[in-house]
Amino acid sequence: MTRTFYLSLVFIAFQVAVIAQPKFEYYDEDKKSIKSEENFLKGTPHGKAVTYYKNGKQSKLGWYKYGKQDSTWKYFYEDGSLKAEERFAKGMKRGRNTYF
Repeated sequence: MTRTFYLSLVFIAFQVAVIAQPKFEYYDEDKKSIKSEENFLKGTPHGKAVTYYKNGKQSKLGWYKYGKQDSTWKYFYEDGSLKAEERFAKGMKRGRNTYF
């Protein structure tokens, strides 16, 4: 494909990244212990979403696409080991889901 096409894709991806607004929640008032991180586009969840245990390890990792769960979501035990993987498309579970 042409160089112009690739540059256009990079420009579009950059615009989406800039427009999405991250929102952080914390366990403490000092904002040292993060509880969750989500991205929003025009007030709707869009992009990466992560929640954390109090010990700082990830509890859940996934992606939203225009307010609906999308792609593979991973869930973790408090020790950091993988608990489950669920696959979503347009907010609906799709494909094989794995639980450990």
